[in-house]
Amino acid sequence: MTGYPAQAFFSGTEVNLGELMHPDDAERVWNSVEEALADDREFEIGYRIRTRSGEERWVYDCGRGVRDRNGRLQYIEGQICDDTARRQAEIGLHMKNAAIEASINAIAMASLDASIFYVNQAFADLWRLPDTSHALGRSLHEFWAYPEQAKKIMDILLSRGRWQGDLRAKRHDGTTVEVQLVCYLADDTNGDPLCMIGIFNDISERLEAQRELQRERDFATGLITTAPVIVLLLDPEGLIRYVNPYFERLTGFGLNEIENRDWFETFLPEDNRESVRHVFKQVIRDGSLHGKVNSIQIRSGEQRQIEWHSQTMFDEPGRMTGVLVIGLDITDQLRTNQDLIQREAELEQFKATLDQTLDSVFMFDADTLRFTYCNQGAVNHLGYSREELLGFHPYDLKPEFSERQFRAFIAPLLSGELDRLTFESIHRHRNGREMPVDILLQYVEPSDQAPRFISVVRDISKRKHAEQALHNLNRELELRVLERTAELERLSRRNAYIVDAAMDGFFSADQQGRVIDCNDAYCQMLGYRREELLTLTIPDIEAIETPEEIQTHIDTLIAAGQDRFDTRHRRKDGVLIDVEVNVMLKHIDDQPQLFAFVSDISERKRTEALLINARKDAERANQAKSKFLSRMSHELRTPLNAILGFGQLLESDPDRPLSQMQADNVQEILRAGEHLLALVNEILDLSRIESGHINITLEPLPIADIIQSCIKQISVLAERRDIQIRCKLPHDSVVLADPIRLKEVLLNLLSNAVKYNRKGGRVEITCRRIDDASIEVAITDTGLGIPAEFMPRLFRPFERLESAYQGVEGTGIGLALAKRLVEAMHGEIGVASRPNEGSRFWFTLPGVDLPARAIPDPPAASPVPQPPADSGHSHIILYVEDNPSNLKLLQKMLANRSDLELLTAINGTLGLQVASQQQPELILLDLNLPDMDGFEILRRLRNDAVTRHIPVVAVTANALPGDIERGIKAGFADYLTKPIEMICFLTTIDRIVRQSNSIDLTCVQKY
Repeated sequence: MTGYPAQAFFSGTEVNLGELMHPDDAERVWNSVEEALADDREFEIGYRIRTRSGEERWVYDCGRGVRDRNGRLQYIEGQICDDTARRQAEIGLHMKNAAIEASINAIAMASLDASIFYVNQAFADLWRLPDTSHALGRSLHEFWAYPEQAKKIMDILLSRGRWQGDLRAKRHDGTTVEVQLVCYLADDTNGDPLCMIGIFNDISERLEAQRELQRERDFATGLITTAPVIVLLLDPEGLIRYVNPYFERLTGFGLNEIENRDWFETFLPEDNRESVRHVFKQVIRDGSLHGKVNSIQIRSGEQRQIEWHSQTMFDEPGRMTGVLVIGLDITDQLRTNQDLIQREAELEQFKATLDQTLDSVFMFDADTLRFTYCNQGAVNHLGYSREELLGFHPYDLKPEFSERQFRAFIAPLLSGELDRLTFESIHRHRNGREMPVDILLQYVEPSDQAPRFISVVRDISKRKHAEQALHNLNRELELRVLERTAELERLSRRNAYIVDAAMDGFFSADQQGRVIDCNDAYCQMLGYRREELLTLTIPDIEAIETPEEIQTHIDTLIAAGQDRFDTRHRRKDGVLIDVEVNVMLKHIDDQPQLFAFVSDISERKRTEALLINARKDAERANQAKSKFLSRMSHELRTPLNAILGFGQLLESDPDRPLSQMQADNVQEILRAGEHLLALVNEILDLSRIESGHINITLEPLPIADIIQSCIKQISVLAERRDIQIRCKLPHDSVVLADPIRLKEVLLNLLSNAVKYNRKGGRVEITCRRIDDASIEVAITDTGLGIPAEFMPRLFRPFERLESAYQGVEGTGIGLALAKRLVEAMHGEIGVASRPNEGSRFWFTLPGVDLPARAIPDPPAASPVPQPPADSGHSHIILYVEDNPSNLKLLQKMLANRSDLELLTAINGTLGLQVASQQQPELILLDLNLPDMDGFEILRRLRNDAVTRHIPVVAVTANALPGDIERGIKAGFADYLTKPIEMICFLTTIDRIVRQSNSIDLTCVQKY
């Protein structure tokens, strides 16, 4: 309420609210108070104040206006309560609700009978529900894999008030998931249980990871604690961090005795201590070492020979943390070569370990050559089962290799000439695929057992593929180098030819702008000989930029690498030509050079200028057309206002009712006037479509509902001509269209089908999907049909086939308008007709599979407004209008309204004077007045403190959408277009007068 004294009475004490009220809330508060006073009701407002100490607090203000006997506002009284605590609690509640909704934990709330009334999005995601609504109203028991267990937990919760633990949940898709649940009872203010709240956390991955980790730990612990090998962990300095129980048993030292002690000083004999320390450093450097043998000294003083296998260890960031050492005590093996039984036992113990290796391990009899052992790696490698492999011989695995050839191959091992064989070969998989392998073959001859061979086979397919790929790549690179070298030579020669033969100009320059090279086309473009052009610089050629600007441009180009721009170059004869320059930076022998291609665009520039002028001419023509249509609409609507207005007055005069003949005559006048108004509207619609100014909003629509709504509107006309309307409509068809424009098309085609039909005929409406993307609507009538020679004229504006339809009312615009609207909605329209049988009009629209919103039927017509009961008070209305006919019409319309007093003014100046002197309750304003337009009058009324509160309604023949939008934005209380529809006009007056009369505006102004 800017401009009103901010002072009122509260609880008998005079307070200046302007000093207390927070400035950001002042306008909102005064507007709310003004609205309450206008409606003569109490107001309730929350706002902020600043106390004397500067503290900001929220208050709740309720009050009312106190009036005198004449209804004039005297003062405002009310009460103010401190509302700060409630506001802060409300903010806290909003923050908590936002936190719950955004929580990554699933949260559910249920009544005491376990019926869910709230879940957050995380709950829907955890149970894989389509959305949160699928959980509402359902029982919590439905969401558990074991509902009985869940029921027991809820019983505990109801008795104890809280429960926490793990459960297995059942998801919407039937799967289960393990969740951790924390639930408790929420109490009301009396301490009684109100509801149950549960917080769920998906722990399935964590539990599975824990179980997998535990399995791995159990396996590793079992292997380390039971395997008869030394497991030793040293840090990078050689300090002992861990030894396994086997080491403790072998050496007699427990881990607690030797942890953090130097390994070399503690267990290695002095004579080889430094050499082993050197090997340890090698392991640190290289990462691993296998098969190294040295002795260690145990507690008893005995030295044991150990075969070591070492591997460096790293943490997650990649830092080296130490060395893992596996040691095999081979003391007894070295003491005697006869201990084969012990070695066989150890071999059996290690078979399980060998099964875990990726390499294939075989043992086969030296006499029969039949496999006696193979590990799991061999099974995986060859695709045969273990039982099948134990019936094979080694040469069965190699394609086209005989027993005789194999025995000759292993003869050096049997004779002792070689102790092992290492070679590459080919193995055949069960499915026939051949695989390259690397084989280690050893011969073992125990004293008390049959001799045997041990073979370790490694699949080297990936290595071979990599080697072959590398070989192919090298060959390809060599070929590419040769080809590229030749290509570069060809390109160099070709580029020279192209540059010289090109129609565009070309030149190169250094970073100082000196021309280094150019082609003949550029010489001809500028009129120089080549020798002359090579003596110039860019500033000698460039006609727009100064030398300083050119150097700045070159520096920018060197930084960016390339540029493209339009400029002008100066010919030798001084003539300037428009050119397009495409320049890039290249380095030749590490020196930057500018390579520029120059195109003469003089002709293009002239063409662009012509196009610009043509576009301006088209825009001026379009503006002239819009002005003409606006003027035509205004000039036609002005006399139509009198025709339709006085016609309505004759038709609705209760004091002087018309005879039947007079009533029929008035109906003909009104029908002709409405037809002329429809013609004006259709012309404007067609013009907007052709100019692209019509707004089309496409949305999914159920076509059956739209058609049924249109049939209701056309049914009266059909019944009058005894025409039956039949429908075949699928209720699941949805089109993408503008609802208003779609109805306009349907009503046009339906009304034509009825108007141009035989009396007693039929109209059939069908709808079908013609492909995946389109839906067709067809309207078939039983009229006279359309001759083939008339078809090309059918959808042209203002073309009417009067020879076929003499005496039928029409404008010749409807079908043209329908065609433009259908095409604007991305559809097609057409017709098929047979003379004397009827016509079939059809159109297509895009079909969609989305659910469509329901289209409500058009609202029923408003009843004729009745004058309010006589209150003894007359409302003053001012009508500013220069047309005598319009003035007379309005006087006639209001003649029977004793509660309304009409003042008139024939120009804007007189209207402002009357408004200021009489202060009417409503001003009706024509926008086209002889001395000033209606917008200027509205501005002056709003700038005058005496008249700024009076509502102003525009009553004008300016009916274009742009005119209406401009009027609403300017601040008119309503915008009525001529011709005036009497019922709508009287309804608008009553509504605005009632609103303005609900508060004494004079009193409010003083307040």
